[in-house]
Amino acid sequence: MYVPILRKMFKSENIFMERSLPSVGVIYTQLGLEVKPFDRIGDCLFSHTKINLPAELKPVKKAREIHHDFIRQGELLGRVGSQKLVAPFDGYLDFTSELKVFSEVEKKHGLLSGVWGKVEKIISNKGVLLKTNTVDIIFAQSSPVSISGEMVVFPNPLDILEEFYLDTYLKNPTGKIVYMGNYVKEDVIEKAMQLKVGGVICGSTTKRALEKAKSNGFALGIISGFGKMAVPNQVFDFLNKVSYRQVFFQGERNLLRIPVPPDDKAHSIKDMPLIKKVEAGDLVQVFQKSYFGKIGTVDRLTESSIFVKFSQDKSIGEIFVPNFFILSMT
Repeated sequence: MYVPILRKMFKSENIFMERSLPSVGVIYTQLGLEVKPFDRIGDCLFSHTKINLPAELKPVKKAREIHHDFIRQGELLGRVGSQKLVAPFDGYLDFTSELKVFSEVEKKHGLLSGVWGKVEKIISNKGVLLKTNTVDIIFAQSSPVSISGEMVVFPNPLDILEEFYLDTYLKNPTGKIVYMGNYVKEDVIEKAMQLKVGGVICGSTTKRALEKAKSNGFALGIISGFGKMAVPNQVFDFLNKVSYRQVFFQGERNLLRIPVPPDDKAHSIKDMPLIKKVEAGDLVQVFQKSYFGKIGTVDRLTESSIFVKFSQDKSIGEIFVPNFFILSMT
């Protein structure tokens, strides 16, 4: 009995990763230099937050006179009718007759390499091109967004995540890429967007949640599929080990790329076949009703079915062809 192989995680070697400043600044590194993830390779001044204000806003008098004014947090920005708008942070009010924007005061923004690698090219005052190795996790579905950020892994992958987890476990959410468990509901995705989380990774969610993420330009990566589907333990264990490391979400390629040191030997892959003869001990994911989305190991085989042992509840179920795939973690 031959069955398709579903690859979930593998190693990529000698790939190129661009690291860029958000505005023109200074690059410190040199061509050919070896770097590590927390090496500072450049910095610039950058306004991290900009707010588009209502077109009908009547700005404070000083701003009306010069069309540009520094306003401290808590001071009056202007009025919309009888309603007062105050500054949520120190910043500058800029406006034309059609567009009014309040920008946070520029702050120093440091650029870390984020990877173990070698500097292959320097883009003057803007960024660098690095050669590195990564372990790649393949998404079944994802929104077409490319971002990088610090990885945060929530503690229990078996729980259905509730909104309060975000406040409990994520004290500084802005820009983080968060793994949230086997199944994540739509309201949690919405809450993550409100908190300005950089991206969410989960085992499964709904099609509606993915469409909402796409329409808002939000990074959402789904490892297993739609419905309530589990994440392979090997994938979760690896993510848990790299929590708080810089990772790269490449939604258009359905990949999460996680940099690894050059001497990392795990997950190396040569020529991976697309199908494999099923054997006892193979790791499989099941798509048969009553076992849908579960992951287990093959216990024994018949001519047209396999018996799968599910570790979560210690049960054994008979699964008929073609209702399963073999999972590959190498």
